[in-house]
Amino acid sequence: MPFLPHQSLKFFCIVFTALFLCLAVSTARAAAPSFSFTVTMSEAVNVNTGGGIPRIQMDVGGQTRYATYSAGSGTSSLTFSYTATPGDLDLDGITLQTPLQANGGVLTDLSGNVMTDFSYSLPNTSGVKVDYPSLSMDFVADSDGRFTVNGTVYNDLNSFITAASVNFFRPSIATYYDSGGILRTASTHTPRIDYNPNTLSVRGLLIEQGRTNQAIYSDQFQQAAWVKTQSSVTSNAAISPDGTSNADFLIPDTNNALHSVSSGALTATAGNTHTASIFAKANGYGYVTVEIIENATSHKATFNLSGCSLSNSSGITNNFTQTINNGWCRVGISAPVSVATAQVRYYASNNTSFSAFAGDASSGIALYGAQFEISPNMTSYVPTAASTVGRNSEGFSLPGGAWLNGAEGTIVGEAEVDNFLHTDFGYTLFALTNGTAQHFVWGFIRSTTQDARGEAVTAASQVANFVTGDSFTAFTPGRIAMAYKTNSFAISGLGNPTTNDSGGTSPTLNLLVIGTREVAATNKLHGHARKISYYPQRAPDAQLPLLSQ
Repeated sequence: MPFLPHQSLKFFCIVFTALFLCLAVSTARAAAPSFSFTVTMSEAVNVNTGGGIPRIQMDVGGQTRYATYSAGSGTSSLTFSYTATPGDLDLDGITLQTPLQANGGVLTDLSGNVMTDFSYSLPNTSGVKVDYPSLSMDFVADSDGRFTVNGTVYNDLNSFITAASVNFFRPSIATYYDSGGILRTASTHTPRIDYNPNTLSVRGLLIEQGRTNQAIYSDQFQQAAWVKTQSSVTSNAAISPDGTSNADFLIPDTNNALHSVSSGALTATAGNTHTASIFAKANGYGYVTVEIIENATSHKATFNLSGCSLSNSSGITNNFTQTINNGWCRVGISAPVSVATAQVRYYASNNTSFSAFAGDASSGIALYGAQFEISPNMTSYVPTAASTVGRNSEGFSLPGGAWLNGAEGTIVGEAEVDNFLHTDFGYTLFALTNGTAQHFVWGFIRSTTQDARGEAVTAASQVANFVTGDSFTAFTPGRIAMAYKTNSFAISGLGNPTTNDSGGTSPTLNLLVIGTREVAATNKLHGHARKISYYPQRAPDAQLPLLSQ
């Protein structure tokens, strides 16, 4: 040890007591996590740091780190402190290692005798945990250090996008709900931080595949494109989910009949599942029926608007309900279509049984935002006018930098999805790639079994393929933790034990993609990315379930 010679040998008993710990779990904070502990000597000592600072070696998740002397000279209580290095990860407790190192510093007793040997016992540091990603993105947190890159903090998404050279693309507008539950429109190439329109809780970064709304004049039911049967339409009569007075009333007449508004022939793709949806609100009558018609075949469901719930259905594959503030519901149905054109029809009703009734020519329901899409699921609303409108596919990626280790690393992602109806490679949460399908490490939720799957591909050859034993749940956030290193790949989902694959050579990686495997690929998340964290080392297997829980 680099202690100086001394005239008389002294022994000191050292007791470690943790004083302070700033623990960053999954979300990097404005200050790097740090902790201090006290070394209690058997007598007072002086610490001279002119030639160096005494330190104690630590094992932090397999990485060698040092806590350095920071205070206490002239007393019997010396304080040692450590500020985490970006990438530090140890969720089952750091380990202190002997011996205490002078590191060029000099420790003497109060008489000036230099100390060269010490006796001490190590404390239990299992509760001293560190989680400090080299890259952290938190799309659901408050403004306290939401995004970090190698210790640099960005508290809003736009500044992070600029600083990290994020490429977000979507060459079209798209809708989302803001923090007040109001339907908003994001401009082209602008990410959507989406909220639950009922509870107003933030859901995260919304990532969807492209879809086209085939229903024209989607919020203008007075137009001739919408055929009114035993009913009339009063335009711009109510405040819609977007907060403006552009919702229409559908008013049944006094005949004992079914009362509806229906589209003309809409483009369909034979053999695919299609979804029709609408925003609806009670206005005297409390039920809406959504119908897809192909030739003489009808697929329909009736919904109770007082609770945004399904009342009955016939010939549908799935139904969808979403509760929105101010009494609005968004409801929809999906069904297979076997022809090249179809119609959508929306009925106002006073009953659950889809039966005729005589209206009073003043009561009805409010309607807004009709949508008909080639999709097994109800996706975000796409407003139209005189022609169909598409929402383009979107992606979120950022180039590697000092935060990324191409040889080994660990990535953790948290996501929330509404259902598991999409089948295009499941629901992709994250991918580390070289921008092609030749090299990647990929984590996603399988739509068929709702568990997590990981894959690694090097030079277009699969080197790792593993499936977890977990089960993700719709509308419930869940995490995947995945680690990679040559001949050592592993994955954990929802806190479950790791699944491993010895694999082969680690891929060449220089790009992180969220919500899809390659930037332009179609296999999207179809949901909300909530958190992404990256560590530039292959975390031990024992750490992965702690990261994914």
